[in-house]
Amino acid sequence: IRHDKHNDVVVEKCKCSCQDCTRYPSVPHLSCKYQPSLLAMEALVVSYPEAASQLDWMNRYPLHIAAEHGASPEVIQYLLCKNRQAVIAQDIDGNVPLHLVLSRYGRELDRDPYLILIPDNDAEHKMRSNILTLCEADPMSVLVRNSSGTNVLEHARTIPADTWTIRIIQSLTVSAE
Repeated sequence: IRHDKHNDVVVEKCKCSCQDCTRYPSVPHLSCKYQPSLLAMEALVVSYPEAASQLDWMNRYPLHIAAEHGASPEVIQYLLCKNRQAVIAQDIDGNVPLHLVLSRYGRELDRDPYLILIPDNDAEHKMRSNILTLCEADPMSVLVRNSSGTNVLEHARTIPADTWTIRIIQSLTVSAE
């Protein structure tokens, strides 16, 4: 992706009324749904600098959408740098990005139950890296309860997450309390 005046004009003139485009207030929000590369995300945020701090219709920042859709650890880190408060922000369901990272991993395990048996698989690597990145940004986020009353540790146990994930979140929960 190249950022220049011509691309800005094309994006501004292209007004779509599909369900996705009406639900996401900016191109960076929408692109997070499709696991953009770091280079693509940087170009989009340069084009729309306010987008990293803008909420969508579900009270989510781009970080929430990236976490929910399995973004790379580099994109998660970049979005955190652009909007630090997003790590503790709750969406319309009360979820912080950590809840969403775990939900994504749970959906991948539902699709392929044998995934957990494959050491160092890509989904597990992304999940672990994203958990560590989000927890380092704000260790208190593990204590946040969503609208179902579930904190991140309880959410991890319902997936069920692997032993490493449970132990890391347990240790962060104890240190945060």
